[in-house]
Amino acid sequence: MKGNLKNIWYVFSGTFLFSISGVLSLVLSNKTIGFDNNGEVLFAMSYVQLFCAIFNFQSFNSLIKYLPQSKSKQETNNFILNAILLDLISIALSMISAFYFLNFLSSIFEWNDELIKMIKIACISILFSINGVFDGVLRHYSKFEYISSSLTITALIVIVLSFIGYLLDLDKVYFLFVLMSTVISKFIIDFYFFMKLINDCNLMRIKDIKFKFDKEFFKFNFYTNITSTIDIPVNQLSPFIITWFLGFHELAVFKTLEKLGAIILKISNILGQVFSPQVSRLVLKSPKDAIKFTINVGVVIFVFGILCIFLFSLNKDMIISFLFNGDNELYYIIIFYLFLMLYTSSFCMQHYLFIFLGYEKKAFKIALYSNFIYLIIIFPFIYVCGLWGVIISKYIQSSFVFISKMVYIKNEKN
Repeated sequence: MKGNLKNIWYVFSGTFLFSISGVLSLVLSNKTIGFDNNGEVLFAMSYVQLFCAIFNFQSFNSLIKYLPQSKSKQETNNFILNAILLDLISIALSMISAFYFLNFLSSIFEWNDELIKMIKIACISILFSINGVFDGVLRHYSKFEYISSSLTITALIVIVLSFIGYLLDLDKVYFLFVLMSTVISKFIIDFYFFMKLINDCNLMRIKDIKFKFDKEFFKFNFYTNITSTIDIPVNQLSPFIITWFLGFHELAVFKTLEKLGAIILKISNILGQVFSPQVSRLVLKSPKDAIKFTINVGVVIFVFGILCIFLFSLNKDMIISFLFNGDNELYYIIIFYLFLMLYTSSFCMQHYLFIFLGYEKKAFKIALYSNFIYLIIIFPFIYVCGLWGVIISKYIQSSFVFISKMVYIKNEKN
């Protein structure tokens, strides 16, 4: 327990500063170039994130599942090599596809030359979006101080660059580079800590390396990542839909909402990072204990989330003034969105439990159905309710996922 608390503190300290840097960068860019121009910057990065979500099958979940089962250093090395191969293939597919479809999509949606140029620049960051093998190995060996240091250093770089842009009144291309620096800086720092760990643990020595393609490793990774790919309508297409119906200004408002809600969401991510290896081990020993454990984590997240929303309500005028240029009409939609983040965060460990129990194929089907529902309802909802419609659609989609998984686990374990 003491070790878990220490790991939570490591990740919390780094993640908190990383979240603050994201919010501060967004606020400074909004104030410097305006919501409309910043909406274009965010749209360019959303394009990149779309193709990363489709093709970038990162190996994190597979490493967390299979490394605890490793019986020798050679087997551990082989899992890591399979993960590296998988991440490199994913990066290549993402990069090629992003450039290949750019002309086609730009002609359909009539993007101007300036926006296309920004998207091309943003696509460079795909080369540095490898993180699955780094995250998986560092977390397996409980090197959460490395993860915290990586997030902290990256956050400081982003904050400094954002203030430079604000003080010098630089243009939107510069702030695009600021967003890209988040990905590039984190890759460089993660790579350094990854190599340090490899050296400290005497892994990946030439005499211990004998590569063997692991079919089950790739198969498990495919199903866990294809589930994330199916979530594209919720996670990656929403910015395109918002821009299409409401414009770049509303997209910037929505992205600012996401940054604010990320404070709650980051807590669930922290606990997921720290406890997912433990859930994997508990599933091997006692699935019932794993279920109880995930419920307890959900209760902790819910209590913390309520506290965050309460603190926001006490300081709403200051926060709205800082983030949204004093637009107090956004107060109720902000609260509504924060409760969505609390709702989804409370079930974060359910995802890890579900795939570690071996239900990754079922998770794929649930994600497929839930996103089909989302695509059906979001268009009429956004047309009638604007941004409210997007958030309502997310509530409905999330509820379908949580209830479906809960019922399936209950039926299988009874």
